[in-house]
Amino acid sequence: MENEKNMDAPESGESSEAERTTDEEAAENKAEQNSDIQDNTEIKEAEEQTDIQAMTEVPEPEKPDTLSFGDYIESDLDYNTPVYDAGIATYASLPSAFPDDMNVFETTYPSNRNQNPYGTCWAVASTGLAEFDLINDSLAGRGSFDRSLDLSELQLAYFTYNSVVDPLGGTEGDYTKYYNENASVSYLNYGGNYAMAARRLAQWCGAVPESLVPYSQAAATVTGGLDSSYAYSHDVAHLENIYMVNIRENASDVKQQIMEHGAVGVMYYHADAAMGWNSALGRYTYYDSATTGGGHAVMIVGWDDDFSRDNFTAAEKPSENGAWLVRNSWGLYANYFWMSYETVSLADTAWVFDFAEQDDYDNNYQLDGGIMSYPDTSHRILANVFQAKQVADVGSETLKAVSLTFSKNAGVEYQVEIYTDLTDAADPLSGTRQEAATTTGRTTYAGTYTVSLEHTVTLKPGTAFAVVVTVDAPALDYEQAQSVASEDFSKTIWDCGVSVGNNKSFYYSGSRFYPFYWGNYCVKAFTSDEKESIDPKPEPEPVPAGVRYRAHVQDYGWLDPVQNGEIGGTTGQGLRVEAFELSTENVDGLDVHYMSMVQGKGWQEEQGNGAVSGTTGQGRQIEAVMISLGGQRADQYDIWYRVHVQDYGWLSWAADGAPAGTGESGRRIEAMQVVLLPKGEKPDNEYGGVKSDNSQSYLSESGFVPSMQYGYTLQYQAHVQNYGWLSTVPEGSVGGTTGKALRMEALKLSVDNKLYSGSVVYTTHVQDYGWLDNIYNQASWKQDGQISGTTGEGRRCEAVRIALTGELSRYYDIYYRAHAANFGWLSWASNGEPAGTAGYGYQMEAVQIVMRPKGSGAPARDYQGVTSATTAVYVAK
Repeated sequence: MENEKNMDAPESGESSEAERTTDEEAAENKAEQNSDIQDNTEIKEAEEQTDIQAMTEVPEPEKPDTLSFGDYIESDLDYNTPVYDAGIATYASLPSAFPDDMNVFETTYPSNRNQNPYGTCWAVASTGLAEFDLINDSLAGRGSFDRSLDLSELQLAYFTYNSVVDPLGGTEGDYTKYYNENASVSYLNYGGNYAMAARRLAQWCGAVPESLVPYSQAAATVTGGLDSSYAYSHDVAHLENIYMVNIRENASDVKQQIMEHGAVGVMYYHADAAMGWNSALGRYTYYDSATTGGGHAVMIVGWDDDFSRDNFTAAEKPSENGAWLVRNSWGLYANYFWMSYETVSLADTAWVFDFAEQDDYDNNYQLDGGIMSYPDTSHRILANVFQAKQVADVGSETLKAVSLTFSKNAGVEYQVEIYTDLTDAADPLSGTRQEAATTTGRTTYAGTYTVSLEHTVTLKPGTAFAVVVTVDAPALDYEQAQSVASEDFSKTIWDCGVSVGNNKSFYYSGSRFYPFYWGNYCVKAFTSDEKESIDPKPEPEPVPAGVRYRAHVQDYGWLDPVQNGEIGGTTGQGLRVEAFELSTENVDGLDVHYMSMVQGKGWQEEQGNGAVSGTTGQGRQIEAVMISLGGQRADQYDIWYRVHVQDYGWLSWAADGAPAGTGESGRRIEAMQVVLLPKGEKPDNEYGGVKSDNSQSYLSESGFVPSMQYGYTLQYQAHVQNYGWLSTVPEGSVGGTTGKALRMEALKLSVDNKLYSGSVVYTTHVQDYGWLDNIYNQASWKQDGQISGTTGEGRRCEAVRIALTGELSRYYDIYYRAHAANFGWLSWASNGEPAGTAGYGYQMEAVQIVMRPKGSGAPARDYQGVTSATTAVYVAK
């Protein structure tokens, strides 16, 4: 092209003639010359542009015969992602495009993996997130990895579907097992998702090097399996934090996470028709306006806010500029492509995996080995109890951090407390509270968080310790089970079980912790091993065990505390005891529980370990009490008590849960004595200088004698949409589900181990049928384990009535409340009243049922972690 550059320039020999022309001729000649030069320049630029275009346009690569997609199992965590609002600008200004050099994917990060011929996009993307994050950590000086890092997708996929108990044994009873022989496809093509991968990786099952479990051996694992040692023994890094960021509402946060961690994981529904080749860019572009394809997991590794909408070459174009840069899992084919911000099938959640190569933790104490989890939406104070290992070469352990999972909530405020040397493994508070370790904080996005303790804690070998978590709203996850069967339900394909009822996870209600039955909470504890032994402290001189108590008395208020056998209250002044507190002292592993019968209110809820029983400021007298022991050492002691009663004086001694006082006579207690003695010992009639005036400890005109054990076992079972019959639950528990919009379809109740004759009877109001039994004839109602409602018809229960018969109805009231769609928890109904709704077509989703001594009154509005949303019991129109 250089000859064209000077093609119309004058030859050197023509200069003398040009000098002899007139000024006008010179001007004309110059104008013509410039015009020619301009024309020739435009010709040159057009030809050069044609040459450049010919050189830069890239032909579309040949599409492989088979591409795997449609193997992503959509999770509810992929959508409706909680939006995090920091309240202030969280990040500095972000670049409009990132990265600024595409060569970084060739020089810094591993080459693209190829999932084909298996449906493992979820495992490839998840291990890819680990690789990118660990490399970014290393670039920041927090690791030793480079682009040669290659982690095993096969190891993750296999042990996600076929679990192994963790090295410390905490996940005993949790399992997943895939039965390839019962399925039309092997586990390699069944699919998966980020939620499953996150659960398994957070359990420290992986990540392991590709060289140990190579993808090329995948087919052999279908029949031959994998050695269990590859589950936990070869990990090179640990997944510490998982963030679920709303890519549509928190897009800037997603971009910041990409810059920090290298990538985020997303899923979309791939449709070939929405993928177009841009030959000028040498890349595929993707935009869809509907969700029509197959689910596919990919990584987002960059973005360009100014990426032109005209770059999209498929049938449809987005309305605005802007695109994500996507890393795929099909090898070199479509290895990186641009996806429009407006892609409709792109799910809401961007998954962030934050790994650590050097976390300084040796042990992961965990109970939640299940592959799925869901928040406990009923309780705010929860705990896991762990047993420190005891091995020859470890003198102690240092507890450094805990892990908490909040999969459905952002911005959760939490407090973590540590209790060590528990004396009762069934009571998380029975040990020593490590005050300096107490840690508070607030999460950002929904996800899993590793929380470093404010101060480390030393754990002695073989001792029990508890992690107690308090949150500002019920949000902490617990593991959940699932089973997948063949279409005719004759064969199990994938069985995912959890260890229910193992009494290691607890929720707090009233004044104490109760075992959480449905699985274990997603609370882990991370420790490091210490070789040196702990010198035992010298044992202190033994102090006799006893009790400490104080009474709230009319006109005086709270009196000073008294101890073992001393008088709490007054005598000879005609003053009522209105409330009292009671606790054990100088003894570990022993709890005290107590109840009061209060004037006009009946028997109150059980209290314990120093909590107030009775009332203050209401002028109500206590008329009877019951006191009992619990805990690990309850079988070593008896607790004895007697009361001074109006008109009767000192009654005789009662013990271990028996009532002391009067029943229906309305006489006040004026004073009390309580004494703790070794098992088998009994205080005499003149103990502490006080003599009983009556040989009986409890006076009842009706003959009814209450008991802290109630003399019955109430349990019930709900049949729920999509689940069928749930597990039987005890009195006060939630039967059914909440927060899932699933209808309750049937109910079964029973009262067993009864001291009195009678039954529990019940009837339900069912969609299209109305009340199934004659509401005016309780004899027609279902009773004692019979089914009320329907199964297999898809009909909702809308209301329920429950009553007692026989002697049970003489001595007890039965209370119940319903959780109704669009209303939430209604208030307490009792003794045959309707609970639920009528005329709205709203489904009942759960029930809560309790029995109380006759006349005690309804449970509190906030009972066992459940709070009524309205004072209405039954809403009809």
